[in-house]
Amino acid sequence: MRKALLLAVALLLVASCSSKVNLFVEGYIERYQTWSDTFWGGRSGDVLSDPILEEMTVTINDDTMEVDLPGLNSYNHDARFWDEDTIPPDAGSEHEFNIQTDVGNASATVTVPGEFDITAPLEDDSIPVDAAYDIAWEASEGADWYMVLIYYSWSGDYKDTLVYVNVDSTTWTIPANWISEDGEMSFYVYAGDGPQIEVGAAGNIKGGKGFCIATNARANHIIVGNPVFTDSRNESHRMSSKDFYRAYIKEMSKYSLEAAEMLEYLE
Repeated sequence: MRKALLLAVALLLVASCSSKVNLFVEGYIERYQTWSDTFWGGRSGDVLSDPILEEMTVTINDDTMEVDLPGLNSYNHDARFWDEDTIPPDAGSEHEFNIQTDVGNASATVTVPGEFDITAPLEDDSIPVDAAYDIAWEASEGADWYMVLIYYSWSGDYKDTLVYVNVDSTTWTIPANWISEDGEMSFYVYAGDGPQIEVGAAGNIKGGKGFCIATNARANHIIVGNPVFTDSRNESHRMSSKDFYRAYIKEMSKYSLEAAEMLEYLE
């Protein structure tokens, strides 16, 4: 019932904003360095519409994406697209989304930020409990912003947090009161191209609303204090594309009416 009400509100918002804008698009291009120093990547996204899509074709750089339409009885109006090829996109490569539907057409262009390395702490370093500690990384060419994800586990429990860092900063300090137990930590730095988190932020979709981003990410695993267990690193800890992106949209909704409207669809 709650989702049905949210959807009704979202549809009213779309209708009130513009009779010509019937598409919300979220798209993402990912390049990610794994623990083994190999690279993983993907191209995918969602299209939300009023009315529900019956036809959709999506290309990225002239490559045709796989498409899953929501169906006429769906309540979430969520059409998905993805690339079956998971070869990581090159750093610095440009990606043009072209979306053609029976409701309307939309497009966006983003560029994967350049390569960079985390400079501190290094892989398997040890940091103290109850002490502030700096995370630092090199600048990524072309990055509009950076995000940091911290995954911290101890004694079978864990917590995670997203931290938003200004584009001109390549450091972030872990607060002393955040690390209170011996354990392990994985942290991820995302360099991103696309709409920046700031007051008045707007999307980058031509012919619709929404946000497309491209990210280049790095990760390190470190020890906290003197845990009795070691090496719990796991690729499943990495935030998925969709969770990462929707967390981004949720944060942007504090600053951007366009993001707030889109969030109504995604909640």
